[in-house]
Amino acid sequence: MRMILTLVGFLFWLVPTTVHAQSGPCKENETFPIGTANQGGYRFDYDSGRGDQCRTYHLRNTPGKLLTPAEWKDSAEVFLSVDLPECTAGSDCPWTDAVKITEAVKGPTALTYGVNKDEFKESPNAFRMKERKKSEFTPYDTLIRGVVADTLGKSRRIGIEVSSYAYPDADGYRLLYKIELVGDSEPFRLLQSQPREGGLVLSWESVGSGSFSEYLSRNKFNELTPKARLITVEMRARTVRIESKLLTIFDGNKRIAATTAPAHVPED
Repeated sequence: MRMILTLVGFLFWLVPTTVHAQSGPCKENETFPIGTANQGGYRFDYDSGRGDQCRTYHLRNTPGKLLTPAEWKDSAEVFLSVDLPECTAGSDCPWTDAVKITEAVKGPTALTYGVNKDEFKESPNAFRMKERKKSEFTPYDTLIRGVVADTLGKSRRIGIEVSSYAYPDADGYRLLYKIELVGDSEPFRLLQSQPREGGLVLSWESVGSGSFSEYLSRNKFNELTPKARLITVEMRARTVRIESKLLTIFDGNKRIAATTAPAHVPED
């Protein structure tokens, strides 16, 4: 396989975490009312929206509440799995968002939270991914951003967008991947081995093994920073399938945020 990789630095746009509507890569034209999960002493807000060819998910703690582990998903994917940081009384609690560039349909979901993110459960309706035909290789784009709690409960600002494209041609497919630092996010190291202490680590599991990961490691493209915000990888494949695994952010060996981020991957 032939690969081309570029590492690019450029100016960034800033996303306020206290306002999520009509921001970022998805302009919402329909939303569910903001709901509130309120069991076991926890209390946090959630909502979901959709625009043309996109879906959004938003979680935020409420003033006076402690760190809250939460996971929002359906039977096919994880929308948001995060530790919402403590929000002091009288303060403006930040949103944490996931944006997915796919068509949406309404349906039931599961929102679990508390110890191990499964102590309590809500079952809100939200926008889910509309099923695609297996032969439909339209782009996938996934973004996760906002403020999450690290292993010590400290607030960490994150923003990562990953994209996958498959372009058919006479020889098969040209695959294009992008990993981009978004907004005023902290830097990330790219996971090449097991997570380790020191800084935030990013793992895109859908493309995290095989030629893609080997190429990044061999060429020492191992971090995203404000001065080097974008990594682009191009490769070729005779046949393609869809892999749908997590985009995960680690603090050391602990997962502190995740969302499902599909990608086109070679079958050969």
